[in-house]
Amino acid sequence: MIFPPHLLQLTKLFHIGFNFITADNIPEPNWRTNRKYPLNKGEFLKLYSDNLSLLGVSFGDKTRYAMLDIDIDSPYHPQNDPQAYARLLSTLEQIELVCPVPIRSSHSGGIHLYYFFPRPVSTFRIAALIRVTLINAKFPIKNGQIEIFPNTKAYSSDKSKPSYYKAHRLPLQPDSGACLLDQWGDELICAANLTDEGKLGMFLAEADRSAAANDIQWIESKFEWAYNLFKKQIAKYQHHSSKYSEVAQEWKENLELSFDIGWTDYHQTNELLPLFICYGIVFEGLEDKQELFNWVHQKIIATRGYQEYCRHQHEIERKIWDWVNGTIDNQYYVKYCGFPPRCGITPHQLVARLNPHKSQINLHNQTVAQAALERIKAAVAAILELPAQVSGRIDAIKTKAKELFGISVSTHTLNKHRAVWHPTRYQPDPISEIQAVVNETLLVCDKSEIDLDYLAGADPNPTAPASFAIAPPLDRPEPISHQQIESIECERLEENQIAQIQAQPESDRTPSIYEAFITELTPLLDLGFFPVPEVAISPDLQTSSHSYHENLSTSSSDFLNSESPLESILQRRISANEPKLESESESELEFVSTYSGSHIEPLETVSATKAHRSVVEIAQDLRANILAIDDELLREFLDHPQCEAIELTIELANKLVAARTREPIQAVVADLTRCQKIDLWRVLGVEERAAVEALMAPPTPVSPDRAIENKEPMLTKGAVVRTLTGLIGVVQHVFQSVTKPFVVHHAEIGRTILYGIEDLRLAN
Repeated sequence: MIFPPHLLQLTKLFHIGFNFITADNIPEPNWRTNRKYPLNKGEFLKLYSDNLSLLGVSFGDKTRYAMLDIDIDSPYHPQNDPQAYARLLSTLEQIELVCPVPIRSSHSGGIHLYYFFPRPVSTFRIAALIRVTLINAKFPIKNGQIEIFPNTKAYSSDKSKPSYYKAHRLPLQPDSGACLLDQWGDELICAANLTDEGKLGMFLAEADRSAAANDIQWIESKFEWAYNLFKKQIAKYQHHSSKYSEVAQEWKENLELSFDIGWTDYHQTNELLPLFICYGIVFEGLEDKQELFNWVHQKIIATRGYQEYCRHQHEIERKIWDWVNGTIDNQYYVKYCGFPPRCGITPHQLVARLNPHKSQINLHNQTVAQAALERIKAAVAAILELPAQVSGRIDAIKTKAKELFGISVSTHTLNKHRAVWHPTRYQPDPISEIQAVVNETLLVCDKSEIDLDYLAGADPNPTAPASFAIAPPLDRPEPISHQQIESIECERLEENQIAQIQAQPESDRTPSIYEAFITELTPLLDLGFFPVPEVAISPDLQTSSHSYHENLSTSSSDFLNSESPLESILQRRISANEPKLESESESELEFVSTYSGSHIEPLETVSATKAHRSVVEIAQDLRANILAIDDELLREFLDHPQCEAIELTIELANKLVAARTREPIQAVVADLTRCQKIDLWRVLGVEERAAVEALMAPPTPVSPDRAIENKEPMLTKGAVVRTLTGLIGVVQHVFQSVTKPFVVHHAEIGRTILYGIEDLRLAN
């Protein structure tokens, strides 16, 4: 078999002997080291020419080249930082290494930078010269950034276990992804279309040019200087010792090289201190704290860059002691091949075994499941008409849940709770049905719709309407909540349960959640636990709040002086020979009998009357979406039986938000009942509540920054208006204190839209 002359010339440049490596020709080869027999020329030429194999060689005592391996991810790769790459070449030129031959090593994109010599030179001394030069220039010599071939191998005095130089892959092997590069690291255009033999010939020609350009005599004159400096500063860190394993020796070398580099910038003290502590304990055997401190302190202050970059010099002793105490006390390191003083378990584990804690029950899954069930119930209650088909209901519930909560429910979860929504497996909740009736009764407690004569008990023996169907009794020994009021319990508790409730003191039957809520709001809105000081309404609030306060105070006073609607329900039940439950005092039911009843969660009613959301919920939605109220919310607001109460609630909330001192806030809430204040607080957002809290916190009032403007609308309800775009509509409602107060219905397009005063004109 006849080989091309270029291949034969290649055998003269590279070492053929022991410690060669081979691998399959794949993008990420798995290299195998062969030290059992030396490589010969025949195998060299065969493996190099094989498209399916890769070959790499090591070094002997003499070499005719040196090579730097720069990884594709290295900060010194020309694609990543051309200036750093140029600085690397300039550093090598200082030792007369010029005219490099760069090639792309493989498909990965790394660079092999070759320097050739006219005659063989000492392998170890050229490696020491390059290494010392790069270290002095602060280039890191490590895998993944810059590797030097030949490397400064460790010395071995044992002839039976010789040390070897690192091996590297040969250049420009067929189908290996290698190619010739120019001085900027780009592929040579002139060599792109050459054959493998042509590329190899160009590489050998560049090698001859590089060998002729390098001054070998000047380079060899620097060998002794570099070798002595290497032995003095680096070799003692790198030589293998029989008492260290290969892994431990590598660990030791890495630490020593880090010490040699030292500080290169600020903010590195806490990175270097633990390295010195580690080295002192593991490799110096310093287990006494004082000895370790003295050794670390001596090394630290003598490390390169300490005086220039370390900003902890005034407290370096304290920081060293902190690291020494923490490391030794926690037994992070021990002397090399030593045994840590452990008894099998740590003190913390021993204490944990002697004092076992009761395992806490993880209620996360139950909480998530309950939250999913509540979302399903809320979605079902929000859908006006459920589809008849099961699949349609599932899609509708998922869509509504996503709309309400921002998170949907899975089909699997819906199937687990079919009793809530399934057309054939639906099981109504008796508590929800009765409570829905109570909600409907409480919703009419506003002055505009309450019938005081009816609540006063004009008919002493009224007949309970059909909507007040009695639910079967339930065995529930738990205390009732603020949503399960006594008027509901009287029809489903057994006699022994009634006696148990009557025997409890009134304070025990007060819901804890409500008490916590009241306690939280007491110092903020003065909910009646202490006298409200007489504060006059500021002039800027009198015009806008006079009518609301007048209506609100009248309705609340008349309502509280009259018979409670819950008492009317109790009287109806009693007249029908239902079991009687002693009701709470009027003051204790005051939080139920509000102008909106919004503290009761709206549930689907069993009566023929259509259920409406509470005043607080609609007011919250209107204030949150005041700039873009959708048609459905507007329609719900206009059709609500307490439309005026919603608007008054929004106005009152806006007055609280616009207040700049304590006096306007106290004036706004002065005539409100305890529950009205709670409902008003719920309407406010988180940031608005924080602003009110900040105003109520100072002990002395502060003058308001600005007055609240009360602009009377120029257009009234029922007026026919024309928009700027020419649409004709009818004003259905006028808000009092919003940016776009006019609710206009356009019959020609079938939409209801919000407008500002500047957007409308009276139609002729």
